[in-house]
Formats: sequence, structure tokens, C-alpha cells
Amino acid sequence: MASPSSFYVTMFSNASREIYENNKHADFTVKLSRPIDLGTSTNWEVGVCEVSCSSPPLEAPHAVDVKPCADHAMINCNLISPQFLGDKTVRCMRTFPTASCRHLEFRNVHYVPVEQRQFQSIRIEFLTLEGLHVTFEDSETPTKAVLQFLKNYQR
Repeated sequence: MASPSSFYVTMFSNASREIYENNKHADFTVKLSRPIDLGTSTNWEVGVCEVSCSSPPLEAPHAVDVKPCADHAMINCNLISPQFLGDKTVRCMRTFPTASCRHLEFRNVHYVPVEQRQFQSIRIEFLTLEGLHVTFEDSETPTKAVLQFLKNYQR
């Protein structure tokens, strides 16, 4: 079978809970059904193309150590190379306006280099720009993130 030049991975925050018991709406790891090996000869990039949340992030804190959400948040992923975000270097795939988080489809996907060539799990975190986990209203509806992996032939 020929290797594809792009593929999608759809992840839900309530998946893999038997392995990752502490998964939350804004902080989750998903074990894929099989390992992915991107090889060594081609550079790969990944971008988030869709996000669905149970609700926009909460404005009022529910705990003493949780601050209210700012106007923007970021989607971080363990697979990517660190990116510049203001005066920080973080594994941020994209920022988004928190008020419109219920369902976002990104028509202009921002692709970033994939650092890990072999993996079987992916970790996603929704963080405020200050680095705190975004707090979503508790709901039965899981958070969904759709990633697109793409070969970069120009490197």
C-alpha cells in the first residue's frame, strides 16, 4: 500500500479513558488504534482543522487557583516542534477566540512541523495565553479535535 501524502486524525476527550483516567475536556490524551510511523525521508506538518467544545470556556472561576479565561486561548499538541507565541516558545498549533469555541472550522489551516516521527498517542491541551488550562462547563458532550497531517515536499 502506498503511503498517503495527507491524513486526518479525529480525537475525542472521552476516548482512551481506560488508559488516561485524568482526561478532561480541555486536556486529553488519545491512544490511536495503531502506531503511526511518518518515516524519515519526508518532512511532515500538522494543523488543527476543526474543534468542537461542549461550551465556550467559563468566564467565572470554579476554583481558587483557576483564573477566568482570557479572550484568546491556544491549542497545544505534544507532537509538534515548539513555536513562537509572543515572548514564549510553546508547542502551540493555533490560537482561537474563546467566545466562539463551541464549534470552529478553520478554513486557513496553520501547519506546523511534526517533531515526533513515530507515535501511538496524541496529547491535546487547551490553554490560556498565560499557560493555565481552559475551563469548560462540565457536559456529557466531549471535546473534539480534528488534525490534518500533510507531507511538506518543499523542504
